Amino acid sequence: MAADDNGIVYVALHEHNEAVALPRNALPQDPDDVLNLLSSEAAPLQCWIDTAKAYLSQGFAEGFLSIIEEANSHETLEGIKNYFGKEPTFERVQMFCAMAAYHLEAARVEKDPHKRTEAVEKAEAHVRSAEQLGPREMLPHMAKAMLAQARNDQQGALLEYRRAAMLTHNGRQNHAPLLGQAALHYSSGSLAEAVKL
Repeated sequence: MAADDNGIVYVALHEHNEAVALPRNALPQDPDDVLNLLSSEAAPLQCWIDTAKAYLSQGFAEGFLSIIEEANSHETLEGIKNYFGKEPTFERVQMFCAMAAYHLEAARVEKDPHKRTEAVEKAEAHVRSAEQLGPREMLPHMAKAMLAQARNDQQGALLEYRRAAMLTHNGRQNHAPLLGQAALHYSSGSLAEAVKL
């Protein structure tokens, strides 16, 4: 299962045809119990991602990192693949892009130039991993556009948004790249270009 609009993440209990509700505002700071639940119930990778993001939304960065790290472990990925009978490729692309966004935000707020550079390099590495896994996915190109924006490379960002617009989001069309292009045009004062999109 996944997160809902009320701030609750649901983890399906496969043996009982029920689910455990995890309210975002009541997540334990130590994610060990949640990790055990996700592992023992063979939760789909999307549930791991939603739970990790719920931790991050509550300011528990360590919980986010722990869940993503465990979700990306060989043992967890093999278990998910064996249980569901398919490789969770799109979800892994999402996971790498979530990590890239995490490190990009860390770079944005970091005052030390060396640590800022390290965070950007980590973000770039996660984007490369996502792109290798899902070369036809738009999400890695959206992340590359965000990296370009962080470097104040508006042309590079626009190019990546245009590339993303030609790809799909888990096999479906998505208008996020157009919104990214419009936002770039708008922020540079080109309202007419933004409206055209």
